[in-house]
Amino acid sequence: MGIEPPGNLGLILSELATNAVHHTRSGLPEGRFAVRLLVRSDRLRLEVRDGGPLGNVHPLRRSTSDPLAEHGRGLVLVDSFAARWGRLPNGHGMYAEVDRRPGLVTEISGVVSTTPSRP
Repeated sequence: MGIEPPGNLGLILSELATNAVHHTRSGLPEGRFAVRLLVRSDRLRLEVRDGGPLGNVHPLRRSTSDPLAEHGRGLVLVDSFAARWGRLPNGHGMYAEVDRRPGLVTEISGVVSTTPSRP
C-alpha cells in the first residue's frame, strides 16, 4: 500500500518550479533546476534548487497589488498550503514543508533541464 501525498503538494511543486523557470537563471537556454522531496515521519519537504537570480533580485513578495493581474499569486498559494516555506540557505532555490502523519522516511531527487518558451 502506498502513501497518499497531500492534495496540494503538486500545486506547491508547480508554483516553485514555475518561479525557478520564470525568475532565475534556470529559465535561460540550457537552464536547469533540481527537485528534491524529503519524506519524514512528520512532514514532507519539497525543495526546488535553481540556477540563481537574474541580476541581483531576490523577490519573495508579489510585485503587483492588481487583483486582476495574470501573475503574482504563486507564493500566496504556497503560503496558504504549506506549513513552512522560504528560500534555501544558499539563496538558490525555495523549499516548502507540508505536515503529515507518521510513516516512512525516504528521499527522492531529480534534476530537470528546461528549454523555456518565453513570449
